[in-house]
Amino acid sequence: MTFWNNNNQIHKKRVKQKIKELNDPKIRIIKEIKINKNNIISLFKNVRSGGKHYNHDIDIFIIEVPKIYKIHDNPNGEKVNDIMYKLKKQQKGIIKIIK
Repeated sequence: MTFWNNNNQIHKKRVKQKIKELNDPKIRIIKEIKINKNNIISLFKNVRSGGKHYNHDIDIFIIEVPKIYKIHDNPNGEKVNDIMYKLKKQQKGIIKIIK
C-alpha cells in the first residue's frame, strides 16, 4: 500500500487501526518503507507515468492478507481482495465499509 499524501501519518494511522480492529493474525504489516521525495526522480527515472510525483515523501506498507476475494461496489465488477479493499477504503478516509 502506497501513501503519497503530505499527511501520510493520518492515513497510516487509519490503516494500522483497521488492521488492529480486524484482529486477525494473518493480516499484518510485513515492512514499512519510506522513500524520500528527493530520491524519487532518481529511483524512477525510466518510468513514464503521469502519476509520478515528488512533492512529498512516499511511505509504503508491505501487507500480508488472506486470499479472500469478493465483488465490491459494482455487482458486475471484478473480484478484489476483500481485506485490501477494506484497508484502502480506510486509507482514503472513507469510514463506512461495505460488508
